[in-house]
Amino acid sequence: DELEHKGNAIRRVEISGVDVHLVEMIYDPDATGFGWCVWGGAKVLCKRLAAEPELVRGKTVLELGSGVGMVGLYAGALGAESVTLTDYIPDLLSTLRVAVALNKKHAASRSRLRVCWLD
Repeated sequence: DELEHKGNAIRRVEISGVDVHLVEMIYDPDATGFGWCVWGGAKVLCKRLAAEPELVRGKTVLELGSGVGMVGLYAGALGAESVTLTDYIPDLLSTLRVAVALNKKHAASRSRLRVCWLD
């Protein structure tokens, strides 16, 4: 599923039967930073977490340099008690807040999700 929010794509991603909603930038060569899309390493880590959800279930998770927040949001969907998503780019923080709202609305998880500026 893909929608659009302020020129960015809102996408539902499913890994191992668990869905998360992400906000990714539609290509912009002038964008600051590298966090506007899902990196392969994020998908690999999510698959590892799916195989061993006890790594995050009921725990506090801090994702440094979250970008679009796939790993942190996925940890929340797997039952992390609390997840803090961080980045230093203001526009990314705004899109992370949209993704958090989408995931709170759609997820069965009761995780506390929050977004913080990384200094």
